[in-house]
Amino acid sequence: MSKVLNANMIFTDTHVNKEKRYSLGIEKNSGEFYISFPVYNGLVEYEEYYQLTTEQYDGYPENSVELEQFLNECKSQKKDELLLQKAGKIRGHAT
Repeated sequence: MSKVLNANMIFTDTHVNKEKRYSLGIEKNSGEFYISFPVYNGLVEYEEYYQLTTEQYDGYPENSVELEQFLNECKSQKKDELLLQKAGKIRGHAT
C-alpha cells in the first residue's frame, strides 16, 4: 500500500508488523528505506517515517530484535535526525 504525504514523497510499505504496530518500506522517489509507526498528537493519528540503512532494511526479519531497539529510540524521539519528514508544531507520541 502506498501513502502520499506530499507531492514529493510516496511511501510504500513492504513489511508490516501488526502486533508491534510498525512498517518497513521504501520511499519511491528517493529510494530511501524507512521504518514507520503511528503517533497521536491529541488531534489526529498519523505516521512518522525514519530512515533505515540498507543493512537494517535487508536484514529484516532476522534482525527484528535490533530493529525494534532502533524503533524504540525513534519512538522516544532520540533519532529525529533520521526523520524523512520534519515533525509538525504539535508533535505526536507513539501509540
